[in-house]
Amino acid sequence: ALQKTIVGMSYGAVIAGIALLLATTNPLGLPGVLGTAIYVGVTVFFLVIVARFDLLSVVPANVYGYAATAAFGLQTANAGSAITMDMTNPVLIIILSTILGAVFGLLSAKLAAAIEKKS
Repeated sequence: ALQKTIVGMSYGAVIAGIALLLATTNPLGLPGVLGTAIYVGVTVFFLVIVARFDLLSVVPANVYGYAATAAFGLQTANAGSAITMDMTNPVLIIILSTILGAVFGLLSAKLAAAIEKKS
């Protein structure tokens, strides 16, 4: 579960980063919100179509990574930073947060099990 969580959410974050990049640069020159809707629709297709691969089979993890990255990028005005290699990049921030959160969750479960055994 740890691997699938980290890989799925990271994949979702990367796909959301692509969506943010497309929406902010609009390489096809699509008009207004239509372009954003098309870019999101296409990237969400790639978010879900990979479910046949074992590590990406937990689609909710993929979606959570996508949603967290898109929301963070749009709410912090960092949507255009999706390709920078610093801590303004929402993709990097969400991936690092996911890894730390998943590892802390695993350690918490192990600690709780160890405390329960002693009781």
